[in-house]
Amino acid sequence: MNKKLVVLVVLVILLAAAVGVLLTMDSRYKILFRSPRVSHETLVTPEKTRAVAVLNVPMAKSLIEQKLQAPGWALPMALPYEAALVVDLDRQLGDVALKVFVNEKRLAPMICEFSQRIKLPPPYDTWFHEPMRQERPGVLLREGLTLCSRQIRDTIDTKWSDTAVADALHIEGGHLLEAVLDNRDGSALAVASVVCDSQGINLDNSLDEQTLGFVQAISSCRVQADLVSDSELAVRLKIECDPSADPSIPAMLQMLVEMGMASQEVKTAARNFGCTYTGSTSLDGNTVVADYKVNAESLLARL
Repeated sequence: MNKKLVVLVVLVILLAAAVGVLLTMDSRYKILFRSPRVSHETLVTPEKTRAVAVLNVPMAKSLIEQKLQAPGWALPMALPYEAALVVDLDRQLGDVALKVFVNEKRLAPMICEFSQRIKLPPPYDTWFHEPMRQERPGVLLREGLTLCSRQIRDTIDTKWSDTAVADALHIEGGHLLEAVLDNRDGSALAVASVVCDSQGINLDNSLDEQTLGFVQAISSCRVQADLVSDSELAVRLKIECDPSADPSIPAMLQMLVEMGMASQEVKTAARNFGCTYTGSTSLDGNTVVADYKVNAESLLARL
């Protein structure tokens, strides 16, 4: 046989073998073809979604590089576009539905497997019974469910009886991490009660009329966080009050936020979490704005 023909045949066999290996790896790890961009907004239900938290994963690239010690060229090919938590509330049933969403670029099976290795502490492990799954290219989803107490639901029905919300609040975008909590119809109280219950704190009997008056005056809460350096975050909290609320309430809320952030209890809790902070608050019309620089070096080192 002609030597050139032999070499050509060998090359074709090697190429076919390489293609076979790549296709086999892709069938398992989904590494060859990039998934499309899909926004968390596709999971938002206007009449039910009352809380959204979004992580812009590429904006955390420098931190991830340090932890994984991966080559800089590889991460942009593998990092998800975004991850999000979408919280829906059914006021009639008291269901609080949680949807963990990842818009992956590649490696969908590995991301699902990794999520399964994360051991959730009680009671969160009872909220999420099913593993993360790939709904379609670009959409990884893990769904959970918990309940809001009847007493809190009755309080919301009484205090927000004539309030109907037909749309959902949206994130502004452009931040490493952003979360928005909608309280136009009292839903923030339901979400807060579920979070408190998970920490062993019962809100059912601890909401007096004065406290409820403050809660009713709040229209929404928004938190935005961005990296200042590899160990420091700039965090902004915005509490928007309803235009019809008592004009004195925004200033009173500002004072409460300042007192809370200055308290030893909050500072100690932050230190235990691996953070220290400095900052101040201001008023922008009927919105309380709190800007803080958070040193999270100890926290990030533990991740």
